[in-house]
Amino acid sequence: MKHTLIFLSLFCISASCLAQQIDSLSTIQQIDSLIHETRNLTDDKQFEEGLINLDRAEKLALSAFGNNSGSFADVLYDRGRLFYFKDEEEEAVVWYLKAKVLREQLFGKESEPYIQTLWTLADAYRYINELDEAEALCNEALELQEKLTGKENSDYAYILRVRAKIYKSKEEYSKSEAGFLEAKGIYERLPEKDDIQYARLFGDLSGLYDHTGDVAANIAICEENLNFRIRTWGENSTYYAEAAQWLADLYRDVGEEAKARPLLIKARDISAVKYGKESLEYSTSLNNLGRFYVRAGDFEQGEQLYLEAKEILEKLPYSKVELAYLLNNLGVMYGLIGNYPKSLEFYNQALDAFAATSGRNSRGYANTLANIAIKNRGLGNLEEAEKKYLESISIYTQILGENSPRLADLNIELGRLKFEQDLYDEALAYFFKVQVAYENSIGTQNADYADCLEAIASVYTEKGEFKKAEKLYLQSNEIYAGTRGKEGLDYAISIHHLANLAHEIHDFPKAEAYYLELNSLNRSFIEKSAKYCSENDMNSYLSNFADVLNDFHSFSFAHPNPELVRQNYDNAIFINGLILSNAQLLARALAKADSLTKDIYEKWQDCHRRLAKRYARPLAANKPIVKVEIEAEDYEKLLMRNLPDFKQTRKVPHWQDVQAHLHSNEAAIEFIRFPYTTPNQTDSIFYAALLLRPGWDAPKMIFLFEEKSLDSLVSSQGARKADFVSQLYNVSDRGVAPVEKPKKSLYEMLWKPMNNALSGVSKVYFAPCGLMHRLNMGAIPFNADSTLADRYELVQLGSTRQLIPDEKKAFGTKNAVLFGGIQYDMDSTVLNEASSIRGIPIPEDKQVLKESDGTRGGSWNYLSGTEKEVTMVEKIMKSDGFDVQTIKGSTATEDVFKQLGNGEKPSPRILHLATHGFFFPDPLKGSDDTQQVVDENEVGFKVSNNPMIRSGLLMAGANYAWKSGKPAVKGLDNGILTAYEISHLDLSNTELVLLSACETGLGDIKGNEGVFGLQRAFRIAGAKYLIMSLWQVPDKQTSILMTRFYKNWLEDNMTIPEAFHAAQKELRELGMDPYQWAGFVLME
Repeated sequence: MKHTLIFLSLFCISASCLAQQIDSLSTIQQIDSLIHETRNLTDDKQFEEGLINLDRAEKLALSAFGNNSGSFADVLYDRGRLFYFKDEEEEAVVWYLKAKVLREQLFGKESEPYIQTLWTLADAYRYINELDEAEALCNEALELQEKLTGKENSDYAYILRVRAKIYKSKEEYSKSEAGFLEAKGIYERLPEKDDIQYARLFGDLSGLYDHTGDVAANIAICEENLNFRIRTWGENSTYYAEAAQWLADLYRDVGEEAKARPLLIKARDISAVKYGKESLEYSTSLNNLGRFYVRAGDFEQGEQLYLEAKEILEKLPYSKVELAYLLNNLGVMYGLIGNYPKSLEFYNQALDAFAATSGRNSRGYANTLANIAIKNRGLGNLEEAEKKYLESISIYTQILGENSPRLADLNIELGRLKFEQDLYDEALAYFFKVQVAYENSIGTQNADYADCLEAIASVYTEKGEFKKAEKLYLQSNEIYAGTRGKEGLDYAISIHHLANLAHEIHDFPKAEAYYLELNSLNRSFIEKSAKYCSENDMNSYLSNFADVLNDFHSFSFAHPNPELVRQNYDNAIFINGLILSNAQLLARALAKADSLTKDIYEKWQDCHRRLAKRYARPLAANKPIVKVEIEAEDYEKLLMRNLPDFKQTRKVPHWQDVQAHLHSNEAAIEFIRFPYTTPNQTDSIFYAALLLRPGWDAPKMIFLFEEKSLDSLVSSQGARKADFVSQLYNVSDRGVAPVEKPKKSLYEMLWKPMNNALSGVSKVYFAPCGLMHRLNMGAIPFNADSTLADRYELVQLGSTRQLIPDEKKAFGTKNAVLFGGIQYDMDSTVLNEASSIRGIPIPEDKQVLKESDGTRGGSWNYLSGTEKEVTMVEKIMKSDGFDVQTIKGSTATEDVFKQLGNGEKPSPRILHLATHGFFFPDPLKGSDDTQQVVDENEVGFKVSNNPMIRSGLLMAGANYAWKSGKPAVKGLDNGILTAYEISHLDLSNTELVLLSACETGLGDIKGNEGVFGLQRAFRIAGAKYLIMSLWQVPDKQTSILMTRFYKNWLEDNMTIPEAFHAAQKELRELGMDPYQWAGFVLME
């Protein structure tokens, strides 16, 4: 019975304890579940939600077990862990220390909870640079772990890894490597090793080798890592994707792009399947692949991948650091294209993002500072560049120590800055320091080392030590070819250095070979970018090649080998007007586009409509337009990518293609303009003719004149009045008189050098360049009785590549729209009528226009002769069976004009505009090319930095906006029809645009692109022929010329060129001087 009682008593006690244990177990499970969930939230960077969970867990632990329990210790520990992953290591240390004390009390030192707290605390100390304390804690943890379990286990191996990272931070790299390798050996000896931790160990070793610059060891360990992951998880696993991207980065750095590309593509595809296309992992794979393409010079692919990654990251709430790195990469890419403003914009965004996330002492922040410094150096802001370099170096020194390879990269940039300041000895000191650092870290067979050799060679070149320079240039060229291949930008730049050096030392055969190779490389770069870059980006990108093209022109001029001249002609017909040609091809491809693409086109056009209105405002009111400009560029690039016809219709022309379409009595001339180099820069700008005739085995390159011989005459005459024109085109005055040189006529400068080559020629196709755009070639006197137009049939083209057959447009319809007799002032009644047409009510305070409403003086007068002119032209056209719409007075509005080219119905065959035209020169440049200060309160069409805004035509009611910078009625167009607006119309069915207006042929002359103004606008819009003026032709003589032209064309059945030249000859025979008849030119 005692035993029974005892048994029953024991049984009852056990049941009671079991109930308590079950309650405690339930509470512990709740706490553990909350902690587990917190860890998941922490890993997803959802820190605030994690803290809420820990608060709940702490409350449960305290209420159930008090503050001296294992559960409470776990909560303390996981608070530390959360702050550790939140990058708040100092706060993490506080909680780890509390957990350490409690776990020691509860479990003793030789326990797993205590040992775990030691090494996690040590790792937190490492991040706050308390390295001695961190090392001591790790040593204690290793000693206790060995006592507890021995050395041959994954826990001991993991603590070895933590200590190895501490040694790395202390710059004790041998100890660090030994620690990692000891841990690696333990993992490999375990019968059942922890595969994930073993894979992560490879990452530890790779990070160490990356830090020390041991590229060979890094590649070897990453290849081993990839093979391990293939064996363990397979080639379609996320583990494989992660390792593939590490290895691809290394392959790319040493120039093994062929190995890198498939790894990056496979990693992207795996990430898409395993994580989804809206994930952080997928965006990372896009970023990595984008970097690859950018470094390979494929900016189209690179930008597309970057922007896709950016769109994903902007939607993810916890990816701000990753977004900062991506913004930095976009800055790098736009800098390579040459779009420095956009590059700096992304760099500044990246800088702000790093400051807000990683902090101002982070690696990302320092890297972006260095990139900003490079861009400032490129823009000539050397003081600002040096400031940013030094700030970046200071941060990197704190983070990585004084021996980091990254500091070597920055020192080479500082050396380049000193080189540009002509401080050659200081530059060499930096370069030699970097050379030694590279040799001791990353070795000599890589692009970074080649960059350093080139930098040293550039100093030797400037100091005249050419043999030393050549040896280093050849060595670096060989490295580039072996690592990054012969299709890369680095290799091309290296060939440019070798070409110029050979030119400098008069080794002309070598120089020729180098220049020809360089020219071929640059053509391929430009061709590739032309298929994708927006107009703005392409403008910037082409500027990167200006020095190369000038050197090539100059060498070819001094050594006119036939092959060099052939390549010069190919360059001219490919590059000259390339951006204009792109715009025309894009418009043509859109005609065949699907509905989705046309919707994108409408959005693009809407951007340009918004921009046109904003550009007309004073600059001070136009600060926020950058977003709209970027939006427009993005739509433009999207259109180019979505239009296969755009890429397929682009053909790279060659001189033989032009020659094949010349008759025996014809010649084609590409005029070129280039600063002359020897290869050192001179103060001379040369003009030359590349002249081509049938049967020749190569074009001829013929020197014409120096620009200063013509510049003083055509650039400084202001209003270009009668006396100026007479001086220019009158035989007796014989043109310009250069200082200390005999007088030369335009004929002697421009044409006489070509006389022998043009023997037997009666028709000349020519493409002008530079200041020649401001001349009427046909009006140049050949002798006392005739002009060049009398001797030759001259056909002015944008480029002689236009002779190569293309899609021929048939202009069968006989319809015309004429504008003339326009009222530039509109009273309130007319405003009401105009408003009622559009359904826009006019506020009472706008019913009457007052003189005080305008903020600027000056206005446009009514041209009575233009009404007579269009009346006469209308009569001629109707007699030939044309359907004519004549628009006059207050109805000749900007809106009515735009309806002609809105794409809803074909544009008219003939478009005749008799009105005022305007062109304002670049407001930032004075007559002597000095920088000017712009009045930000001036209206946009007078001071805009866009030349297509500073050129245009005046329509009805324009005077109000001309004075005030805003339309008279909100919602209506302002009456100032800019070239920018015209360029976005569809005039593809228009055979002839006749601009019977003043100075409509003028505009900014920009390098290889010609004139930016009305002529460019109408060509982009699709018109075939354009008649325009070079100066202010008197109203009466203009009307006579126009009526004579139309009679010749429509009544006498001449071609448009024949009719135009005949009309000018008739006026000349009537005794009119050149000012009255030579102001208009015809362009096809």
